[in-house]
Amino acid sequence: MSAAAGGCLPPEALLALLQLADSGAPVGGYAHSAGLEGLAQAGALPDGRALRGALDGMMRQVLATADLVGVVQAHRAAATGDLARLLALDALFSAQKVAREARAASVGLGRRLLANAANLTDTPLVDAYRARVEEGRGQGHACVAFGLVAWACGVGEEPAALGFGYAWLAGALAAALRLGILGQSEAQVVLRERWPALAAAVARARARETEEIAAFAPALEIAMMRHERAYSRLFAS
Repeated sequence: MSAAAGGCLPPEALLALLQLADSGAPVGGYAHSAGLEGLAQAGALPDGRALRGALDGMMRQVLATADLVGVVQAHRAAATGDLARLLALDALFSAQKVAREARAASVGLGRRLLANAANLTDTPLVDAYRARVEEGRGQGHACVAFGLVAWACGVGEEPAALGFGYAWLAGALAAALRLGILGQSEAQVVLRERWPALAAAVARARARETEEIAAFAPALEIAMMRHERAYSRLFAS
């Protein structure tokens, strides 16, 4: 089952998207903080205000210009059955993610999503991509896998990108809660406040081409590089 690029979803596709973006999905998202633990260890996230600034910067400089573009381009590649383009996106993200923790987190989440995709869809292109990843001929980055599986479940391009972005935001805020940066009520406020920015990030991502994929978050990358050598860690990244 494929999907058009539009935003209106039939019930089954909407439910599939909710399942893909659910924090309870067995992909291991709870083990990652999107780099927030490293920033917290550096003293850069003392409170909810600082967290808001960090999230906004990550959405503008990483999500909108890199990972969400990956979701969009993977969805478009899937729509044309272009396996080679999916594998090329994988190679690009392996090069683009400078910090080892960022690469490992992206690949780990993506591969677990692919492993669980058999429970959601029976699509030859997903099977072929998963086989290449298992053979070591592809990486299985999270944004690429999400765009592909969302397409296979009948989810359109824009909703797929919104779902990926929402899952990223919700995961980051869940990590912030565990790190003690803010409480549950404030986390919900922060999440709701980010909806317009997320929609704008998706719009920017849909207007970019594969060769424009880039991210600029040096403070986050340095924090993640230091985090992997930290004596005590709550998260894997």
